[in-house]
Amino acid sequence: MPNHIASCSKKKIPCSECHVCVKWELLQKHQAEQYPNAVIQCPLDCGSTIPRSSITLHLHQCPEKVYLCKVPGCKKMMKRKDLTSHIMEAASSHVRGISGGDY
Repeated sequence: MPNHIASCSKKKIPCSECHVCVKWELLQKHQAEQYPNAVIQCPLDCGSTIPRSSITLHLHQCPEKVYLCKVPGCKKMMKRKDLTSHIMEAASSHVRGISGGDY
């Protein structure tokens, strides 16, 4: 029971902006509706601080966002910031994969 209470989405916690107690499961919605321009840290830990209302745009461009290589057959997962180096390092295997060889 103590583990459930500690992680229960129904428990109330104080909002960091207004200190009103809100159910944990509703906290993000509460903050997004009440404080859309509050400056927050990137949830992917890239070090950026951005207005909450711009989080969707930021996450699309964030260097810490994980991508799947678009070369057919590669299936390598990497962060956006590592995409260029992956393309350079895997160029020969990409060519082999596209032409029917193995990776």
